[in-house]
Amino acid sequence: MPLFCELKDLVTESDVEQKFIYPFLTSARPLGLGLDDSQILTKSLLRQHQIGKGQSKKYYYPDYLISIRGIPLLVVEAKKPGESMEDAYSEARLYASEVNAAFPHKVNACNFIMVCNGSETWAGFSDTAEPEIKIVFSEFEPENINFANLLDFCARDKLESFANLPYVEARGKAKFNTPVSLLGGKRVQNSELEENSFGRTFIFENRTIFDPETEEARKLVVENAYITSAKREQHIEPMYKEIRKFEIPNVGETTPLATETPTELVQKLSMRVEQKNEAYSLFLIVGNVGSGKTTFVRYFQNVFLQKNHPDLSRLCDWVFVNMNGAPVSPKEIYPWLKQQIITHLKQNHEEIDFSSIEIIKKVFRKEIKEFESGIGALLADDKVAYSKELYSLLLKKQEDSTAYLESLITFLKGNGGYLPIIVLDNCDKRDKDAQLLMFQVAQWLRTTFRCLVILPMRDSTYDQYRDEPPLDTVVKDLVFRIDPPDLLKVIQARLDYITRITKQTDTTYVLQNGLSVVIKKEELIEYFKCIMLAIRNDRMASLVFYRLSDRNTRNGIQLFEDFCKSGHIQSEDILMIRTVGNDSLPHYKFLNALLRRNRKYYNGEESNFVNLFYSNPTDDFPDPFVRIDILLWLNNHNYIEGPSKTKGMFPVKRLQKELQLLGHSSHIVKREINYLLKRGLIICESLQITAEENDLIKITLPGQLHLTLLSNVTYLAACAEDVQFKNATIMTAISRRIASPHYLSKLSSVLTANDLITYLEKYKTEYFIRPESFLDDENKPQMFDLETCKGAILNCIEQDQYIKNTFLTMQSLVSGKEVRAEVVKKENMSFVCAINNGESSSKGFVSAYEFDKYGLSPEQYEQIKEGDIIECKVIEYDFDHRSFQLRFLSKPVNLNQ
Repeated sequence: MPLFCELKDLVTESDVEQKFIYPFLTSARPLGLGLDDSQILTKSLLRQHQIGKGQSKKYYYPDYLISIRGIPLLVVEAKKPGESMEDAYSEARLYASEVNAAFPHKVNACNFIMVCNGSETWAGFSDTAEPEIKIVFSEFEPENINFANLLDFCARDKLESFANLPYVEARGKAKFNTPVSLLGGKRVQNSELEENSFGRTFIFENRTIFDPETEEARKLVVENAYITSAKREQHIEPMYKEIRKFEIPNVGETTPLATETPTELVQKLSMRVEQKNEAYSLFLIVGNVGSGKTTFVRYFQNVFLQKNHPDLSRLCDWVFVNMNGAPVSPKEIYPWLKQQIITHLKQNHEEIDFSSIEIIKKVFRKEIKEFESGIGALLADDKVAYSKELYSLLLKKQEDSTAYLESLITFLKGNGGYLPIIVLDNCDKRDKDAQLLMFQVAQWLRTTFRCLVILPMRDSTYDQYRDEPPLDTVVKDLVFRIDPPDLLKVIQARLDYITRITKQTDTTYVLQNGLSVVIKKEELIEYFKCIMLAIRNDRMASLVFYRLSDRNTRNGIQLFEDFCKSGHIQSEDILMIRTVGNDSLPHYKFLNALLRRNRKYYNGEESNFVNLFYSNPTDDFPDPFVRIDILLWLNNHNYIEGPSKTKGMFPVKRLQKELQLLGHSSHIVKREINYLLKRGLIICESLQITAEENDLIKITLPGQLHLTLLSNVTYLAACAEDVQFKNATIMTAISRRIASPHYLSKLSSVLTANDLITYLEKYKTEYFIRPESFLDDENKPQMFDLETCKGAILNCIEQDQYIKNTFLTMQSLVSGKEVRAEVVKKENMSFVCAINNGESSSKGFVSAYEFDKYGLSPEQYEQIKEGDIIECKVIEYDFDHRSFQLRFLSKPVNLNQ
């Protein structure tokens, strides 16, 4: 039986291509070559090449080109049945030759040829006129020896090994290391600075305001530091009206259940509950994670209702269930949630002893009545038997969480007219499937237990699935979209609240320079308000805060805390802002505090910022460009509709297909996509931190911010500390520079960033990719251009004359260069020299104390006097003394020589 189709079905070239060749290319062995769709380029993507000579010249491209890791490997040509196989094979070979012409000498990347007209299939090498294999249609079966030979000749694993070979050879035996790794062991690499004493104390003393964990702390924040907005305020009235519908007569208007005959009240209440059962509402609070959805609910509860409608507020029985620890399986979530609600309701009513038999009987009054009017009536004269049967009944009902919760809610409604409102807190932190499950759980809650339910849901989930089950059942009028409050206004409001409650006491702080200062607490708060002003007035600083937090208020507050506590912002800097009236911080200090938090050296795994130039040293050819190219591709497609008609959302497999054309390994692309998902630089439609090939992904605001930071010298310099270098010379230079106490200075950052980009430029040339040789210009993916980084470095140099002069001098006075220097000052067994460097001179230093380093003996030192010219070799630039360390080479020479 034929593998893919009948021979009679192959009539046209398109039939051969679609019905026969493509299934053969993609079917797994032993039925086909097992190629992935991302490795198969179709004619619409390919560049035409002129082939042939003289009158036979023509433009040509094949039906398929197999490309792996940016290297074209196999030309596949389809012809209709009966067409010449010789001509087809010749055309495919000529095309491969044109593609190979763009690659380095002796590199025949496009090495394999396969042509097929349905009846026959030929395969061979591009530099050989005769095919290696000829096979007819009837031989396409797993047991056939010719078919097995064809698979062995050009199957996926063989093609991938050819694609990987240039990268493996380019790496050779090179070992990759980071500059920080040369400084010492883990203790040195992970060393931290002493936290800013102002910030540490301030954040610690006010942690319940910045990060409230208890309901009481959250209540105080919404009562005293809540940021209102017109959009959110418009939700209050419809929510109030919906709750008002269920207002149950208060205790003063009813017969209390404590009396001997509460039957009429209970029956009337039950009737009302039954009548309104279907009307019990589900409020859907929609917004992004951290936008303040449940904070808004608490504002509605503690501020609006309590202040404006205290009578109704007293009747609302609020239950906030933290769903962070909730199981997500349908079998486990329901019993877990019922137990949580029972526990919370009992905590809400601590004045009631729910373990007493009197209350138990009231909770199960309906069940007891049914028992007494039913089979229990037979035991009316036998009190012992009656008690045993009643005990069994009540025990069974208590152990049945559904029955118990239902009776408990009915009891509380009747006992005090309470309206249960269940808030499923933190549901929006889960993935899409979990959120949709929670929606079904919420619907079950409101109908089963006759209560109002409030469910926070992530806006991306609601927007994408609102017209599909189960979200299509939601009442649209009860969907409330929450806009996140302005982050800096939130922090400012909490600082103002702290100001109002702070007692006027003095505190002594020890600054980084060792000085002690006494500051009143209310004055200290003013310092942090000045920091807020500095952030707000600085475009770059505010951009970082807003985009990195991605409308997540919790994350934004955490950023502010990290910034205030960081040892990279010294207490003196904060004092300077307030006392001098300078409402800004230098960019590099601000960014370093967020980049490094409180670590001395940058580590992308521990930072608020991802190292976009990271590469895994265990890969066959570490790839420092893959993360950037992923973000760049998604950013370039951010305003283009994807398959789901959502702008910016595209499948993982499309990225894999296009980025492998730039030399990136498909499995590395997939791995780094999942890493960027985990770090929040991209988002998946499923909201999970891992994505499958068909999942849609999109760049986030933090992802866009990271692309912006590629033109920031401070970010580039920080990344350089954490980059895996193949070039030991550049790595060592950076390592020695960051070992200096002044490693975060603007000059040091410029030099380190420049070293990084110089290295990456050279490293980039080792990629064996020539997409222009086989891809149409319109279909070539854009690879990140390092000119953006180079331009940022050049701009930073041009803006500072000292940096410019020093940078140019260091470019000419490179390590190992021999120079002549005039001894300007001689003391303490050392020379201060003037190095003649063309039109300018630079400061040099030679010491007689370290002969191995400086090459100057005490005897030679005594023979040299001020004004002498000495021959030296440049060791390195000393950032601490702003001079070049020199190694002495020879005795003084005459000035005229």
